[in-house]
Amino acid sequence: MREGDATLFTDVFLKELIRDKHPDALPALKHWASHLKVPHPFWRDAVSCHLLGIEGCAAHLPTPPPLLNGHQNTDADAWRCYGHILFWLNRPALTPDERDTRCALLWEQLTGPLLDAAVDPLHQFQHAAMGTPNIRTSALGHIIDAFPVQARTVLHHGLHAPHQLTSLFLHPRPDDRTTTVMRLLTRVGNHSSLPLLAAYRNHPTRGSTAADTIRHINNRTITEF
Repeated sequence: MREGDATLFTDVFLKELIRDKHPDALPALKHWASHLKVPHPFWRDAVSCHLLGIEGCAAHLPTPPPLLNGHQNTDADAWRCYGHILFWLNRPALTPDERDTRCALLWEQLTGPLLDAAVDPLHQFQHAAMGTPNIRTSALGHIIDAFPVQARTVLHHGLHAPHQLTSLFLHPRPDDRTTTVMRLLTRVGNHSSLPLLAAYRNHPTRGSTAADTIRHINNRTITEF
């Protein structure tokens, strides 16, 4: 579990280690928390293993382990901020106030100086969550459900300035990323999202997704009153 690259089944083994909660699993969990090979032939599995490593470490460590060893740029910094947020969300016995306090400065970075780099990790997390039966139990679900306002700020930037966005991955797919942003806004968007989405309604490939997202937001916000 601590050697080589992620395969199609590495994340399955990591999930078992997390469920077991045995301290002997910590070296493997720390390895995958620190490890993310980019590029990677099984990039979705590599991202999944990285996130699972962070989640697993939260059961054993008082503070986050080193994350993304070998990556030193603003994109890696954004990934590390999300990794720390994920760690605190999974750390046992934290009160909501304690959790929010530990995450506040991280979100200030993601919605401030790291904003251009903050969108693509959510796109990668979404792809990693595709094999999860319920997105709410995934790393992405934990993050955006716990911090919908901050996530919405990041996602709005993804629609407002798509050409400014950066990526840790060498060959990002910006069209797919914009579609991901829209789909995530069905969960955390509100009426402030609608003008940004409306700008895409006549887009030849993303217009239908924008229209669907607008409809979902309107339906959800109506039921919330």
